[in-house]
Amino acid sequence: MNDFKNSLKTLPNSQKNNVSFIENLNLNDFPKNIIIKLSDDQSCINVCNTNFEKPLTFNIPIHEETFSALYNNPRCEDLLNRYKLYSTEYKKIITNYSIAERKFLQERFPNLVFNIKIRQKSEYSYKKKLNDKLKVDPNADVLLHDIMAERIIITQLDKNVPIPTDKKEFEEYEKKLQETCLEVSEELNKFRINSGFTLIKEKNYIENPKDNGYQSIHDIMKNNLIPDCLFETQIRTLYMEKMSKTSGEIAHTTYKPRLLNENSISKLPTYTEITPFLDANGNPIAIEIPFDDTFYHFYGVQLCKHREQLNTVLPFIKNIKNKIYNFFRPQQEYNEFLVY
Repeated sequence: MNDFKNSLKTLPNSQKNNVSFIENLNLNDFPKNIIIKLSDDQSCINVCNTNFEKPLTFNIPIHEETFSALYNNPRCEDLLNRYKLYSTEYKKIITNYSIAERKFLQERFPNLVFNIKIRQKSEYSYKKKLNDKLKVDPNADVLLHDIMAERIIITQLDKNVPIPTDKKEFEEYEKKLQETCLEVSEELNKFRINSGFTLIKEKNYIENPKDNGYQSIHDIMKNNLIPDCLFETQIRTLYMEKMSKTSGEIAHTTYKPRLLNENSISKLPTYTEITPFLDANGNPIAIEIPFDDTFYHFYGVQLCKHREQLNTVLPFIKNIKNKIYNFFRPQQEYNEFLVY
């Protein structure tokens, strides 16, 4: 079935510009303060309320994913239950592993400055990844290993020695940090012998970067007592982390656009940081990253402002979705698309 972009190909050229498209959807009867535009890539309709001093732009995707490949698969119930296990039982197991891991690394590298965070995919992201795989092959192996993943970011070789600011000196410093990443990886292989987890696969993108320049070490592990409990560790330098967020096609936002709309909250992952601070028993303290902070990190918008402005445009968003629904989809295809 054609998606929105293919649907546009059936329209006369004169209707492919923003004004004509909006007119075809009969969206010109909204209040003047509600601005509606077609996105540049023609995948969304953007809506904002100009009554606010700094109006947010909300993105309405033309095509809503229904996860039909997942929901129609006979393994669906088991796969969804697996996510629930990660949110409860497996999360405790993995968090305890990361706490012991942090304690080990602090003792092995007492002056090294590093950060450990655990990320759990949102249920939406989990379903989407499953659905994408099952659309290609209904019998595909979809026991994902990255539902929960930790990232170890090496920041500073010695907490007592400043990071160089000179460009050439920093390049040499970065090389040493990369060597430390490899050393940390080797030491963790020793740690895992008695950790309850076994390394089952390693990808060294530091010594063998991806074609797009991406660098990191990826270790995939399996719990010795619960083989279904898979877990990924990524080890990289702070510079590699910055590049993964800001550098062209490497950046997540390049291939995973972060749309601001009424579903943004449900698409947010959760994070746990394993801090260097110790509890009364001498173990690193784990803290849940506040949801508001995660939202701001992902979307660059305060959650309170998102909610405030969303409430003023939500009736228009629902109206627009219904009009898109009726404009592009034949009656017999309605059940394949989800409109809120």
